[in-house]
Amino acid sequence: MIVSGGDQSELREIFKLRGLSDMFDGGIFGSPDTKDKILARELVGITSKPALFLGDSKYDYQAAISQKIDFIFLWGMTEVIEHESWCHAEGIPAVKDLCKLAEFGADK
Repeated sequence: MIVSGGDQSELREIFKLRGLSDMFDGGIFGSPDTKDKILARELVGITSKPALFLGDSKYDYQAAISQKIDFIFLWGMTEVIEHESWCHAEGIPAVKDLCKLAEFGADK
């Protein structure tokens, strides 16, 4: 599932044009609905828990914890200032990007 702050119709069109829509059978969602509203609605109807939210903002983190969803912070393109200290203080696992996600927890 994609949950974005971007315009929902534009997101769906872009994913369709790039042949990626089928990869997200939970749906592609965006504004005008908020991430909180989308998650609350879709976790009941389409997606079952456990779930994992990958995000690059504090709002993503807040939306995930409000729905009791596991969260991993992607810091490679974030605008969060001092994200390292924030993630450490909150106990949030973080990786640079999706490519590094495969390495997450490999040392455990």
